[in-house]
Amino acid sequence: MRRSDDPTEALELWLDVEARRCGARALCVSTPQGIPIAQSGPVDPRRLAIAASLASRGARVAAQEELHNVDGRTLHVGGGLELVLGSCGTFIPHDAERHVQRILR
Repeated sequence: MRRSDDPTEALELWLDVEARRCGARALCVSTPQGIPIAQSGPVDPRRLAIAASLASRGARVAAQEELHNVDGRTLHVGGGLELVLGSCGTFIPHDAERHVQRILR
């Protein structure tokens, strides 16, 4: 597995591996406001980030209207920082928060 000291590149590498592992069409890490930070997959990063942000706040119907078959989860990555992990095509991996925390430390 490739590694990087750059946090954004490291997130993208992890997202690539994780998408293949869990069968996601696309995965992204974004701000709670829907601004993409890192992504893997052929889905428009802005649409996935916005839909995941909506899903993470419980607005599932609005999220599905933005992008079909999307899931989103708020990740608490430390220091009061919250990010959103979005998934298109499968559920969010249960250990994702731990991996994102590790990458961003």
